[in-house]
Amino acid sequence: RTQTGIRNMTEPQFRDLCIRCGNCMKACVTGGLQPAVSEAGFDGLFTPILVPKLGYCEQGCTACGEVCPTGALGTFRVEEKAQIRIGQATIHKDKCLAWRTGDQYQVCLVCDEHCPYDAIIVGDDNGRQRPEVNADLCVGCGQCENRCPVKPEAAIVVYRLATKV
Repeated sequence: RTQTGIRNMTEPQFRDLCIRCGNCMKACVTGGLQPAVSEAGFDGLFTPILVPKLGYCEQGCTACGEVCPTGALGTFRVEEKAQIRIGQATIHKDKCLAWRTGDQYQVCLVCDEHCPYDAIIVGDDNGRQRPEVNADLCVGCGQCENRCPVKPEAAIVVYRLATKV
């Protein structure tokens, strides 16, 4: 079992430690942790990945790290979550209601309203409010994507970080 606290490891190091037991996925309070199929390559088969469409990483939860028997997901405190980067949100302006032009523009700041890390910055563009992602504050929790009203694919998407977990 690894020590408490944040540490960075490469994807191969994570895959070496993860035994694909599913404990983290069962413990995930939102159901967002799911087994990787093709997203992580053959070596990453059945390792946990966050699927924001299904659930997000709850800011006050530490369950995944608590139940991991190998330390692949180390234990951490809630106060440390803002430093744990699991992904990066990106706004697809061509889909975003707030980034539409003319009569198609709609005030929609759902991503900002639900971001627990204040990573969405709302700017004024000629009297229209437009969201942007502050990459320095975004941890990739997926709450913005999960709550985005644009369907079937959200206008804001969290992409996994391939090099560190």
